[in-house]
Amino acid sequence: TGSNYRVEGADGTMAVLKVCNSYSPEDVNAQANISAHLSAAGFKKACAAMPTRGSAGHEFVSLARDGTPVMLLSWVDGVPADKLVDAGTHEVGEVLASIGAALAELHSVPVEPSCGLRTIDSGGG
Repeated sequence: TGSNYRVEGADGTMAVLKVCNSYSPEDVNAQANISAHLSAAGFKKACAAMPTRGSAGHEFVSLARDGTPVMLLSWVDGVPADKLVDAGTHEVGEVLASIGAALAELHSVPVEPSCGLRTIDSGGG
């Protein structure tokens, strides 16, 4: 399980602090690497892992005092799909079509073997 918190930097930048309870640091790092890969490929419809301070952009996961892995994610503005439908501003079919289009875009991001992401064979289920 995890907990997400909206945080605001001193410069006003919004981000998400993701506390990854019950996850190993390796699994959280794998998640962070996927989101960083998507962002680097131009996919901006999901939060992207933000590098830890002083990591030269290659490390995304820190450990809380109790050893729980945490990461900082970019903020993506939006409204939950159910809120749009409940408010009557969008039809269910329109919302589902938009979600489907975003998923199609996500799944069209190229993944080269050399990018270092875990595969299903290496435990990246």
